[in-house]
Amino acid sequence: MKRVVAGLAAIGLLLVLVPPASSQAAVAKTTVTMRIPSCNGCFIYPYNLRPDANGKTYSSYAHQVIDGAVTIVVPTRWTDGMVFTIETPWQDEADVSPVIAFQYEGFAPGTTVTRPQARRALRASPCWAGTTAPAVVFDVAVRKVWVDGYALGNDDEYHDRRVQMPLAWVLPTQESRGPFANTVKGIANLQDQPACTPAG
Repeated sequence: MKRVVAGLAAIGLLLVLVPPASSQAAVAKTTVTMRIPSCNGCFIYPYNLRPDANGKTYSSYAHQVIDGAVTIVVPTRWTDGMVFTIETPWQDEADVSPVIAFQYEGFAPGTTVTRPQARRALRASPCWAGTTAPAVVFDVAVRKVWVDGYALGNDDEYHDRRVQMPLAWVLPTQESRGPFANTVKGIANLQDQPACTPAG
């Protein structure tokens, strides 16, 4: 009987000492800080619709820019192909969701794109190439741009008129995933949510 009790005690000790499998494989996280001094009160919303993820997607709640910066913690594995929607306090109500451009076509990663260059750019990618680092910092420029159309009325009916929208891009340009999509006065993603091309 003593041997049985001792054996059960040893098994119990083993169960206590071995951590559950879920805690053994902690999910790697990356802290993304965006410095956006011209956009206090703006909201940044990260998501990932990468087509190679077996039908899975990633999204997070909107994070507000306070004192010129916003910090977002995301799973590292989802940074490859991540897109950041931007919503400003001053933009007009519209049926589109502008996103932050990570790279304009024709500008290599590391290039500082000026406002006139951004406005003239015909194609852009909002798909971040991602990182394995635990933390990254981006500077983001935001400017007000008038574009034609895209407006909604009080009755949610479409009205073709000029609206004010944010032109937002990362400084300097970061490596992105394709495809590059058409812009409107440099603004990325005024219509469709991008499906970013996976690495490899």
